[in-house]
Amino acid sequence: MRFLTGTAMSLIVAAAAGAFAPTNAAAQQEPAATQDDDEITVTARRRDEQLQDVPIAVTALSGADLEEANVTRLENIEALTPGLSITPAQTRSGTLGFALRGQRQDAAFLTNDPSVGIYIAEAVQSRTFGLAQSLFDLQSVQVVKGPQGTLFGRNTTGGAILFQPNTPILGETSGYVRGIAGNYERGDVLAVLNLPLGEQAGLRIAASQTSREGYVHDVIRDIHGNAEETFSARVVFLLEPTDTFRNTLYIDYFDSDQIGSMTRLTAVNPANAQATARLVTSGIFANQTANYDFYEVGGNYGPRSAGDNVGLINVAEVDLSSNVTLKLIGQARSINMMELTDYDGTEAQVLQLFQTQSVDQFSGEVQLQGTAFDDRLNWVAGYFYFTEDGMLDTRTAANGAAPNPRLGYATNTSESVYAQGDFALTERLGLTLGARYTMDDRDFEQQLYSATTGLCTLCLGLSTEFDALTYTAGLNFSIDDDRMVYLVTRRGYRAGGFNSSGNTASALEPFDPEYVTDYEIGLKADWSVGDARARANIAVYHSEYEDIQRTAVRPVAGVPVTAIFNAAEATVDGAEIEFTLHPSDSLELIATAAYTKPEYTEFIEQTAGGPVDRSGNTFAYIPERTYRVGARWTLPFMNTNGSEVVASTDYYWRDEQYQAEFNSVNNYHPAYGLWSARLDFERVFGTGVNFALWGRNLAGEEYFSATGDLYASSGIVYRVPGEPRMYGIELSADF
Repeated sequence: MRFLTGTAMSLIVAAAAGAFAPTNAAAQQEPAATQDDDEITVTARRRDEQLQDVPIAVTALSGADLEEANVTRLENIEALTPGLSITPAQTRSGTLGFALRGQRQDAAFLTNDPSVGIYIAEAVQSRTFGLAQSLFDLQSVQVVKGPQGTLFGRNTTGGAILFQPNTPILGETSGYVRGIAGNYERGDVLAVLNLPLGEQAGLRIAASQTSREGYVHDVIRDIHGNAEETFSARVVFLLEPTDTFRNTLYIDYFDSDQIGSMTRLTAVNPANAQATARLVTSGIFANQTANYDFYEVGGNYGPRSAGDNVGLINVAEVDLSSNVTLKLIGQARSINMMELTDYDGTEAQVLQLFQTQSVDQFSGEVQLQGTAFDDRLNWVAGYFYFTEDGMLDTRTAANGAAPNPRLGYATNTSESVYAQGDFALTERLGLTLGARYTMDDRDFEQQLYSATTGLCTLCLGLSTEFDALTYTAGLNFSIDDDRMVYLVTRRGYRAGGFNSSGNTASALEPFDPEYVTDYEIGLKADWSVGDARARANIAVYHSEYEDIQRTAVRPVAGVPVTAIFNAAEATVDGAEIEFTLHPSDSLELIATAAYTKPEYTEFIEQTAGGPVDRSGNTFAYIPERTYRVGARWTLPFMNTNGSEVVASTDYYWRDEQYQAEFNSVNNYHPAYGLWSARLDFERVFGTGVNFALWGRNLAGEEYFSATGDLYASSGIVYRVPGEPRMYGIELSADF
């Protein structure tokens, strides 16, 4: 095992030397979503509120929550959030796909929008590359469930995930250094420094480096895939020259260059002559099946995942009066990424991909918010503008043939106006009304070149536009000071676009927007009996899903081509519960669960042989049931001078699921569970030094995180092995 580098360990030791002076409080910033149930604050409605006062389903996680649950990658938060599913997009490690309440983006093209909006410091992120390692020095993560649009920058049908980084603490010099060492040669370092710049300004600098050997072994070339080699940094500058003006500037950078996802071949179609000859007749598939273990594959190409993501976000707030605030949110971002993937995971020449992508994004939002009628009305109104320009170069080599370069150029523009008001009809009854009008423009140019002649065989430019009116309406009733019930209905919209992987003019035809109308009823309740406290948040919903965007993979000249089409209508019924119990101040018990039942009412796919009814399928990557049980216990020893020893454990279970839209035995995945645990020694002997032992998937569960089902096109099915048992030690020092 390779432990921390000498430089990293020196940083920690140096910080620890200063931290060994006794301290009464940790220097890290107090999170917005704290562990005290009575103090959880969220911004799901674009203003600070306690979680229990928000009449919609929200899961709020503080930075401490993420640390205690051993969250090091964004995928890990799905276990903490009922109804959320996170998978590698198109089986690639650098890009993630998010699903909430059955709403999921099938293909991560430049020309289609996500179902779940991702926000960093209130600025929308159109593409997810680089987000996997973004969970450092965060104030909170909030998962807002259900269609969004009347409050947030982009329209989404599934929900929104809000990441709020820590901001400078004015007048304070502080920080912390953290190092992690673990199996698979893990060595991670995080350093944070908070600096005062006079009395009215402050600077916060955070840098994170992750390094871990891959856990999937290519036995042919003796390399390890699914590795981590990343560097991230964030600088936050806060200026508060007066009580009525506040400006926060965020600059973030991410860079990675690592051995990417390796896939395991799990099925070959005997009707596909090329796949059969290269994989079955040759004996390759039989040899892998008989002699390779779960985390072993073959290979002859790649894989590599590399790129960078740099962004600038500025949030300015001006109090125009005692009850009206102007907020300006601007963002500029540039993303460059490259993926090399050997899809078949063997030494045979069957299917390899080389892809590069670059995206430049700009967004701006002008927002007014305030109160009226003696604070009975809280209102928000705004204008949102978004544009991105992107280029995607894709080269897919099938069965040893030279790939035909395919270059796609996309410009996506979105404008919208929105408003929402929350009005107290009585002291206990509240009304929410909101509306949004959105206009989306899509411009796309496809250039397909011949690998032999170099000539453009398809050069075509296309444009289309969409618009939609969406809304939210709800009632909430406070039973007493600790219990509330609510009812809300929302209309969500996801814009249409173009099939950017199309190889013919007809294949480039646009697909239409999809719409979701949902109805949610919920309960938020707190109880206390003596020293014991309990909390239950329950939501039950019904969604009506129209013009669903679905993908199909078809062979074109032997190359699999993914197409998006509108062919489905469905309903989604579900429920979510989050329950916490504090029998005493030293013990916390947690139980969460989600039930998600999607059913197609119509799903017709147009194929070369005629229409095919697919309504018997279920949604991909959506388990019907999930649950989590956990405990956190502050042990009754070593608790003098502010020291604490805290033991925590979690078990997360996912029901069986299909990992492709067209369900088959080849993409079926059985149920599985993951167990994690952590032992924290906090503020050791009253100092700023902290020590922890941690582990994830401690039972060594073998599961697949994603599946590529090309059985009908390329004749293969490949799957990505999920993370195995991970464990390590963590040392940090606050100063």
